Amino acid sequence: MLQKTSGIVISQVKYSESSLIVKIYTENFGLKSYIVNSVRSKSSRTKSAYFRPLTLLDMVVYNKATSSIQRISELKSLYAFATLPYEKNKILIGLFMAEVLSKTLKEEHPDTELFQFLVSSFILLDKMENDYANFPLIFLFRLSAHLGFFPSSVNDFYVSLPGMQLSIEEEAILNELSITDNNIFTGINNTIRRRLTRLMIDFYSVHLDNFNNLNSFEIIKEII
Repeated sequence: MLQKTSGIVISQVKYSESSLIVKIYTENFGLKSYIVNSVRSKSSRTKSAYFRPLTLLDMVVYNKATSSIQRISELKSLYAFATLPYEKNKILIGLFMAEVLSKTLKEEHPDTELFQFLVSSFILLDKMENDYANFPLIFLFRLSAHLGFFPSSVNDFYVSLPGMQLSIEEEAILNELSITDNNIFTGINNTIRRRLTRLMIDFYSVHLDNFNNLNSFEIIKEII
């Protein structure tokens, strides 16, 4: 049956000589895998750029409950990014967020609030002209609320990560992040930002299986 849905590209792997298997987090069906035939061939009418991580799509798809891999009938861009796929630092942050999502989005059921949060987050990052070095840290905070383990205060970190030590300034920042909806949080120096982002990754690892070893963090910590 053909059905419409919006989607966020999470990852892709090559399949055969010219095809891809793409994981897409859809608004209506949750996380799904789609095979896209001949997309890497010169004669393909479907642009491979559609399947870059975090690309936002409008799709008409075949959705068969008995199949683990679905097919896409039609697709077009849901939102055309102006900077996210082109600016080096934003590309790296985008790869970090895509890896986080690849380790957290497991369920094949729809979550409209989570989907809309992700779409609005990516569009916000795309539009930001500066002061986006804090974005990965803020994104991890906001995403945790949708995943069910949002830290309501710094005490949640001490409970989840025994032996952890924080400075007074770090405690204050974590407490502020737990009570504010401000997505443009400033006033964090590089050293503290990296420490707190690493701390959030460790916090995720306590609450989620197989969340450790985020390769992209080693890349983005050079730019945040």
